[in-house]
Amino acid sequence: MTIFLIATGVLSAIIVAFPLIVLLAIFLGPLGFFLMWVPTIFLVASTFQMTRAVLTYGGVSGREKAAVIAGAVTALVFFALPLPAYWQAQRLLAGVVLPDVTPQAPIRLSGVVRVDHPFNGCDNVCAALLMTPGVTAVTLPGASGRQALTYRLVPVGDPGQAVETGSFGIARVIQDNGLRRNAPVDLARAAWSLKLASGLKLVANRESAEAEFTINRTNGPIHRTTSNRWSLAPRPGWVDTLTITDRSGEVLLRSQVAGIATPAFPLRTSLGGELESSTLFGWTEIMLSKGVPVPQRTIFHWLGATPGPPRLDLTNLILTHTTIARVTEAAGITDAVRPQLVSALDNPSADAGDVGLRLAGQWMNSIAGRTPLSDEDAALVERIVRDRRIVSTEGMYRALRAMGPRAVGLRETLLARVVETAATYRDKDWYGVLDALPVGTFATPLPQEQALLADVATSRRALVLIRRQAERGRDALPDLLRLLETFASTATPLGDDGSDTRDAIRSVQSALLRLGPEAAPALPQVEALFEKYERLRRTRDTYWDATLVAMGMPLERVVKPAYRGGTEEQYRARVQRLAAQRPRE
Repeated sequence: MTIFLIATGVLSAIIVAFPLIVLLAIFLGPLGFFLMWVPTIFLVASTFQMTRAVLTYGGVSGREKAAVIAGAVTALVFFALPLPAYWQAQRLLAGVVLPDVTPQAPIRLSGVVRVDHPFNGCDNVCAALLMTPGVTAVTLPGASGRQALTYRLVPVGDPGQAVETGSFGIARVIQDNGLRRNAPVDLARAAWSLKLASGLKLVANRESAEAEFTINRTNGPIHRTTSNRWSLAPRPGWVDTLTITDRSGEVLLRSQVAGIATPAFPLRTSLGGELESSTLFGWTEIMLSKGVPVPQRTIFHWLGATPGPPRLDLTNLILTHTTIARVTEAAGITDAVRPQLVSALDNPSADAGDVGLRLAGQWMNSIAGRTPLSDEDAALVERIVRDRRIVSTEGMYRALRAMGPRAVGLRETLLARVVETAATYRDKDWYGVLDALPVGTFATPLPQEQALLADVATSRRALVLIRRQAERGRDALPDLLRLLETFASTATPLGDDGSDTRDAIRSVQSALLRLGPEAAPALPQVEALFEKYERLRRTRDTYWDATLVAMGMPLERVVKPAYRGGTEEQYRARVQRLAAQRPRE
């Protein structure tokens, strides 16, 4: 027994000090699960052995009798130790729990609505409230103790400086009626832009406005504590509460979830959910919760770690229980965008910041699924691309893809936009749009393209043009070889504009792989460049090997890199598959 205790004790110390060993072992087989239980086995065995020794020393006769009593005492100890923390957790949870209040019908919001939750300016919730019939203003708390801001939609001619809305990146306060994944965000943004394009502007004032309704969300720990996973005390816990009250303070809606973790009984050890060595291992915990149950989602939770704190589904609650504005495709948002956009394009006095012009991206997103585009839609896309006041490329790639062969006519316009935006490094966005043009567009190079590829600084940003050189066939080989040597011999791999010659080298490799056997005449020169330049050799990987094989290099000459796993035959088989499956576009 002594040897067993020493062995498990030493192993437990190693496991607690280096818990990642257990995590790695779990992915290798049953050994990891055994290691996870070693500290528990050591503690139980030690307690049992010490209790039996005390009983024997105290005069209890018979080894069997002492063992039975020691076993009962050990079980009692491991069940009793977590109980004080469990009772304390119950008291703490009871101290913050409030009864839920559910309205019989949706709360009809109107007048001034105050939202007591730190949002990023007038964001999606604020915008949705302002679009709600009957709501005249939205008051948001000021940051860092500043006075609250009240947002209103007023006619453009009224006094007051127009302000921008916050991020619509979480624009979920809408209904998604089976639309594509990004459609809810696009619809919400389009609806808001249409609202502003109708002659309104958003203004914010630091004024006190009495609220008809207050939406309050509070969340945070249930109590302050420094306990960790080795402490026999409850963790901080979490409570999240949404409350909607009227002018008189009557609670119309209250929804709350709360949870607090405490050591489980019987006391035992397990892995946790954090990778720091001090917290990855500790006591197994259980979550006492009020509200929605906490799902077990990760391998750590299945191994005994405590689930994360419960959170409210704020969006769903507000949608379900209030009359906040819903934006749906049925509302005709998409159809309403087009006339506003055309009107802005027809207005020569509209500048790049005009709300109507900013509808361009949202409209192009909405038509991207229509293939082929109608002549009217295709003509409007062309007009948008050619209008220098449109500075955002949002939606253009998908719209041009939907245009099909007709998009080829925009090639020179897109190249001009690339050149115009190079100084501000926005050319990357326009290169992305250029890549939407149909296969075969670049079979005959234009002077503008040759000029971009002739200069080192501009060529290593022209990744799309380099890849699309494959459409020229063997005629592209001299240019690709020149570019490859230029990038391999450049003194500094990183440009001041953030461009990277390694990305440019990868684009050359992609073009050669697309050419495949057509690039066979260039194989000796490419191999010579690998021999000559160390930088090029450092980029050699499976894809380069596949490219060389596609160009005609015998598969037997492929050598597996030392850092790659598997056998030489397995590596060559993968290279052969990549060479055979080379992209045609």
